Amino acid sequence: MKTQDGGNTWQPVTIPAQAKYLRALEFVDNNHAWAVGHNGTILYSDNRGINWTLQTCPVDTTLYDIDFADTLHGLIAGDGCVLYTHDGGNIWHIANVGIEEERYTPNAKRSTLEVSPNPFTNMALIRYSVSVADKVTIKLYDVMGNLVEILMDEYRNAGSYTLEFNNRRLKISKGVYFLKYENGTNKSVTKFVIQ
Repeated sequence: MKTQDGGNTWQPVTIPAQAKYLRALEFVDNNHAWAVGHNGTILYSDNRGINWTLQTCPVDTTLYDIDFADTLHGLIAGDGCVLYTHDGGNIWHIANVGIEEERYTPNAKRSTLEVSPNPFTNMALIRYSVSVADKVTIKLYDVMGNLVEILMDEYRNAGSYTLEFNNRRLKISKGVYFLKYENGTNKSVTKFVIQ
C-alpha cells in the first residue's frame, strides 16, 4: 500500500505475483527502494515504489530485514543467512556468518543479548544473561562472515552480565557487524553498528 497524504488514505500497489509475505522495506533515497519477505523474495523499485520487480535471490528462505548504505551497497538478514550486494542487487551474495535462526521451544530457558546504544561510535554496553552456568562466548563478525574479535570466552554462572565494548581501545572500523553469543545450547545473534 502507498500513501501520499501522511497516511490519511492508502492505495494498493501492484507487486509481482511471486512475492511472498513481505517483512521489511528500505528506501535509500526518494526513488530507490527494496522489500524482502518469505521464500527469498527481494523486490526492487527505482520509481518511488510505484513499480516493483523481482531480484534474483540465492536462497529460498525467509528474509527478515534489509539495509542499504547507498544505492549500490546493501545487506539482507534472513533465516540462517546474511546476503550482501555491491551492485544494487543485480547480484546478491551469501555471507558466511554461520548464524542460525533461534527456534522457539516452550518452557526453554533462554539467554538474551542486547547492545546499547546501537549504533554507537566509541562505547557500547553488551548486556547478556546466562540461563545455565556454562562457558560463554561472544564473537564479533563482519558482514563477510570473518571473525573480527573474540570479546568473551569464559565460564559464567547463571545471571545477568554487562560487557563494555570500548572501540577507542579496539579500533575496529566503522560498519555493520554481527555479535554471536553462545552459552551451551543457547545461541543468539544481533546486528552491531559502529558509526
